[in-house]
Amino acid sequence: MGRRPGPGNSRQAILTAASELFAERGYEGASLRAITSRAGVDVAMVRNFFGDKHGLFVEAVVQQTEISEPLAHALAEGTDGLGERYVHAYLDTWELEPYASASRALFRSALDSERAMEALRANMQLRLTNPVDQSLIDRIDPERMLMASSQLFGVAFVRYVLQLEPVASMSRDEIAAHLAPMVEHYLT
Repeated sequence: MGRRPGPGNSRQAILTAASELFAERGYEGASLRAITSRAGVDVAMVRNFFGDKHGLFVEAVVQQTEISEPLAHALAEGTDGLGERYVHAYLDTWELEPYASASRALFRSALDSERAMEALRANMQLRLTNPVDQSLIDRIDPERMLMASSQLFGVAFVRYVLQLEPVASMSRDEIAAHLAPMVEHYLT
């Protein structure tokens, strides 16, 4: 298999293929051979750009899910309607790219890899302690933020990873209607 022209194209092709395959198969199920085959590059390119599979996972998945910005934006708009805004912002991280593939890959991979689980833990801690707008988060007790996050995490896991009905087919507005009051209670 030959190399793609231009190192920038190869690197991005590897990142895209890795994100897709980690999302589809998890950390253990996504082999370097499958990733490089989908990217149309040689396995040596992964070593050249990322060092190893874990280095690739960190850059393709973990760094892409460090997305406190959409959630912080929801917090920055004040407390009126906060629960609904926050739920919708969280759902965006599962449904809109570039966040969706990375979020699914991280959570799916955490099920089968201790290294991926450690990355998920670190990611969740980052989301809780390093928001873009610190002013509102300083007024929210970390325990309450964790409780709100656990509600959202549970629904996301059921909806996007396990795909259990009826949650998997509910509209975003239905999910927000159920979750927003609890989330707002915890955050305010």
